[in-house]
Amino acid sequence: MNTVTKPQLDQALRRAQEGYMKAYGQAHETPAGKFCWMGRIERATALAAQQTDEVSRKRMQNAVAKLIGLAEADFVEGERAHADYVDLCNGLGITPQPIEPDCQCEHCRRFPNIHAAEQLFALEAAA
Repeated sequence: MNTVTKPQLDQALRRAQEGYMKAYGQAHETPAGKFCWMGRIERATALAAQQTDEVSRKRMQNAVAKLIGLAEADFVEGERAHADYVDLCNGLGITPQPIEPDCQCEHCRRFPNIHAAEQLFALEAAA
């Protein structure tokens, strides 16, 4: 039986918090302010729609697709770190601490109760 030390548990919590912040937190600086992935993707999508010529619109749509790919990777990484932490806590018989990044970007203020990964997958399904 492996014994989990307090520093190991603290490290797992830190990884989960950092992973969730990277995935869902207000971590991306833009000329319009600081955004989470969904806010950044929404902003880029709006900018793409404003393009008047096809070449610019296509370039922006490609940029949006790249942002979505980067966001998905961060979502997977953040969820994996969170699941590892929860599994560790469950194995020890303790309640995991809740981890909820409090993003206050424009997008999240409009959609406060929708999980970013769910939004992204809905966005992809609509495309």
